[in-house]
Amino acid sequence: MEALHGKWKLDKSKNINVEEFLTAQGYPQDLVAQVSASEGTFEATPDNGKTRVVITSSGQPSTSHLVTLDEPFQLSTPEGIVLTCKCTLEGQGRFREHYSNAAQGVEFTTVREVKGKTMKTETTAKGGCMTQVFNKV
Repeated sequence: MEALHGKWKLDKSKNINVEEFLTAQGYPQDLVAQVSASEGTFEATPDNGKTRVVITSSGQPSTSHLVTLDEPFQLSTPEGIVLTCKCTLEGQGRFREHYSNAAQGVEFTTVREVKGKTMKTETTAKGGCMTQVFNKV
């Protein structure tokens, strides 16, 4: 996961289909507007053989998780839904995160691809997709 290590800042000008995707997933319009307007960072650092991931988004509390490739872990969304996540390496600088909660009917996948100082993320669920770009800071 070394390619992800460092701090990455969201470049909102490169967002594609974020509002449409969140609306299609059933998020209330006030939350869609909040997410669309928020500034965010993704930070990954080594931590005793694992990777600590800290995600910040303006208007939301930051989240922190210890991640090991191919080992499922649980996290909670800001809405209180508990998800199981599993991260896998798909190739040099390309990672797949699968999130699910069968009881809540939630399932989506985020693919992160690092090329130089740019990380592109594509999140797909229920036939929809959104793209975001983060720049290394």
